[in-house]
Amino acid sequence: MTGQTAMISAFGVLLLVAVAIFIWVRRSKFGGWALGLSVALMLVAVAGLLFSALAGIYTDFLFFTEVSYRQVFWTRTLARIAAYVAGAIVAYAVVWAVTGLPRGLFAGMNADDALHTSQVLKWTRIVIAVVAANFVGLGASGLSLQLLAAVRQVASTMYTDPIFGHSISFYFFTYPVMRGLLGILAGIVVGGMAVIGASFLMASSVPGDAALRRGLRNRLSFFAGILLLIAAVGVWISMYGLLFQSNGVVFGVSNVDQVVRIPLIKATAVGVLLCGIVFLLASFKPRLANPRFLGWVGAITLIAYILLVSGIPALYQRFVVKPNELSRETPYLANNITATNTAFGLSAVNVIPDPGTQTTLTAGAVIANKDVLQNVRLWDWRALADTNEQLQSIRSYYKFNDIDIDRYILNGTSQEVMIAARELEQSLLPDTSRSFVNDRLVYTHGFGVVANGVSDFSSEGAPVYAVKDIPPVSSGGFVDISEPRIYYGEGTSGFAIVKGNSSEFDYPQGDANKQYQYTGNGGIRLSMLNRLAFSFVNQNINILISGQISSESRIMVYRNLQERIKHIAPFLEVDSDPYIVVDPEGKLFWFGQGYTTSQYFPYSEYYDAGTELSGKVVNYVRNSFMYTVNAFDGTTTFYLIDKADPVAATIDRVYPGLFKSLDDAPSFVKDHYRYPSGLGALQSRVFSKYHMTDPRVFYGQEDQWAVAKERYLGTDTPIEPYYIFFRLPGSTGPVFSLVTPFTPVGKDNLVALMAISSDINSPDRVSVIKFSKDRVVYGPFQVEARIDQDTEISKTLTLWNQQGSQVLRGNMLILPVDGSLLYIEPIYLQSSSSKMPQIKKIVAATKDKLVWGDNLDQALSSLLGTPVDIGGVGPATTAPGPVVTPGTVVTPETGTTGGNVTPGTVTAEQKALIAEAVATMTRYKQYTATGDFASAGQELKALEDVLAKLDALNTTP
Repeated sequence: MTGQTAMISAFGVLLLVAVAIFIWVRRSKFGGWALGLSVALMLVAVAGLLFSALAGIYTDFLFFTEVSYRQVFWTRTLARIAAYVAGAIVAYAVVWAVTGLPRGLFAGMNADDALHTSQVLKWTRIVIAVVAANFVGLGASGLSLQLLAAVRQVASTMYTDPIFGHSISFYFFTYPVMRGLLGILAGIVVGGMAVIGASFLMASSVPGDAALRRGLRNRLSFFAGILLLIAAVGVWISMYGLLFQSNGVVFGVSNVDQVVRIPLIKATAVGVLLCGIVFLLASFKPRLANPRFLGWVGAITLIAYILLVSGIPALYQRFVVKPNELSRETPYLANNITATNTAFGLSAVNVIPDPGTQTTLTAGAVIANKDVLQNVRLWDWRALADTNEQLQSIRSYYKFNDIDIDRYILNGTSQEVMIAARELEQSLLPDTSRSFVNDRLVYTHGFGVVANGVSDFSSEGAPVYAVKDIPPVSSGGFVDISEPRIYYGEGTSGFAIVKGNSSEFDYPQGDANKQYQYTGNGGIRLSMLNRLAFSFVNQNINILISGQISSESRIMVYRNLQERIKHIAPFLEVDSDPYIVVDPEGKLFWFGQGYTTSQYFPYSEYYDAGTELSGKVVNYVRNSFMYTVNAFDGTTTFYLIDKADPVAATIDRVYPGLFKSLDDAPSFVKDHYRYPSGLGALQSRVFSKYHMTDPRVFYGQEDQWAVAKERYLGTDTPIEPYYIFFRLPGSTGPVFSLVTPFTPVGKDNLVALMAISSDINSPDRVSVIKFSKDRVVYGPFQVEARIDQDTEISKTLTLWNQQGSQVLRGNMLILPVDGSLLYIEPIYLQSSSSKMPQIKKIVAATKDKLVWGDNLDQALSSLLGTPVDIGGVGPATTAPGPVVTPGTVVTPETGTTGGNVTPGTVTAEQKALIAEAVATMTRYKQYTATGDFASAGQELKALEDVLAKLDALNTTP
């Protein structure tokens, strides 16, 4: 609602203009109507400012009432107002009281000069005191919520800093407030000094002002003394800041800090304190207020500070620490490592030693891991996003903003699903249809979702949708969508008005459009007062005057998920990837994860959280809460996840009723909790360095890791953490996890796999498989290179890339399978002119063999040298056949999708087609071997035609 700010600015300018006119009129010969006009303009401007400000507060009150968080609104609003008023009153009272000048100081002046000077100084005091009071009030208002949190803080035993012995609660809450209060006190003192300084300048040209100037000098000395006392406290607490600085090889307090810098800071603080006392005494003992004397005291203090805090520590560092750096910094490095791992939730990582990755993969191991392999994500979200836009956006104004990965119970088993919300993007509407009525009352909502199994694809390589089309049609055990309308969303913006006098556009239906009238309770009722307030706040007069709006109409505001959550709770951080969830009743909900963060965890290194926290730099983070938003009516609920987090616990105490217990949440909320990928990415960056818990190894940095790379669209990029069902070595079942592979810095071999469980009750949320250093374990990029080096595969990929098509490689997934590592990567083909990727091949590899196939069963059969059928992965396939190598064709037999099948009778026509396919494939291989790719392309097209005929015979009843 930026219109409110613009309106306030406009009325502020009008007020300034009115005041200028008033002053001009008073000093000119004009009067009467001109004076009346200026007064009228001032009244209009003041009224406009008040109404604009009150309109913003009033509409906020209506919004918080709608979402049932009125207590949060009152706590924030009253705390800020109370802090502003208290700060302003105290500042004004102190400045006014301390800057008062007794009449005796004017005794050397004649009566007229004394009266005039005292009046000028009085108004100077008033103006400066008011200005100082306003700034102090604003500072206090900004600090109010921190002060409230400090008063209501929850003590934590999570970590105690080893230098000063304070808990993290002190650094999270008390320390920032101490610094803020010192700034406010300094502001009051500066205000007083400004009064005295201005008075000194104004009185300097008045005859007989010697006594006055002495009095002002004494007052100035008094304020300087107070300011130095405040500075002394600031210098003292500045030693805590050493815990949040990088000092050489250590982040946090180092050897030179503890041995030299901290004692000298304390000594300097005492020196500044004594200096302040001298200035205070000088204000009462005039002979001590000699400017030269005070100047020498200030100069000596400044020089001492520079030498003690900067010069001596530098010498100690160079000649004492540097020659023996490792031995002297070892305990401080240990503090740094422990604190950083604790701050980023990595202190209890379940480290699993190398499970023996040299074991040969067997068919028995594959069958034993059917539950994992049936959920192998063959659809890369980037490829699926393009395909969804082509097949399921339906109309140009619908948009899938993201592909979300989750799991659902389908036909009695937990299956990984990719799901996307079909939101309405108003900017994609034709310009001729854009109007207030269309934008705000007609095109108000998106419609439905599209969902598919992560491993399902048709014989053409397209997704097999479990939910598709408009209205949405469900299949494959997916719940029917009972309420598909999306009024609140990830890409939604601007307000919408429902229950108007005209119907809303619901969805396209043939040559006409389906109409709809909202039946929910979302939004705020638009009474005439509310219409006036929202028209002011949104700077849109149509809200007030439109005949399409009735007293039953409701306005939906803050429909964008990020804006909605941040407006309700700006003190919380939310992740950048909310995801859509279908509840057991077929209703749509948005789920999102939230963080509490800090920059004051002692000894913990700072990390830039990137896009996840809008570039915020933090050294503490917790996934402490999650939220849900009903896509139909905007009902917003916060659930507390991490009760041990002192920040979240304090927020819960300051704003009672904001969080609900996760124990009281509906079961589907807990079932669809998903560990945030942004936090996982941040933790992987931290762990790539801080897995080195031995200070000696950490000092040398010889075992630093990096996130593994992959190839997509011809570009080599770090692998983003990906969601898959993952079975840890030794565990009983697969868990929906966020996985990140690591390689050594500058190398491509695999050194570790991090798997973060989305089971919120798991005792081992973060697990890391560390592979042995005495042998090479292939990393994803090395397997990519093996694909490029396979002559048959590379020839085919080269051919596909030369015929108006483009080859895409999906995520390379790495799965531990009973002591072996299985690598799986889908290969997509898309037209160069239209992005609609289709799955064409599946690459499967182990440490010593790499193959591909038309589906996962075929690829695994080729890999193992024996038929396997894991069931339910890929298109309708034939029964497992003989060993398949790149460039050969499996002899088709009658079969079904997945499961064990019995081969049927092969007819004469089928045998003829099979022979033709084999002959065509032979010619294709000959052409590719000689480099005649044009002829090879013709043979490949002929092969596709033959296989299509064969497939038609197989599927004919």
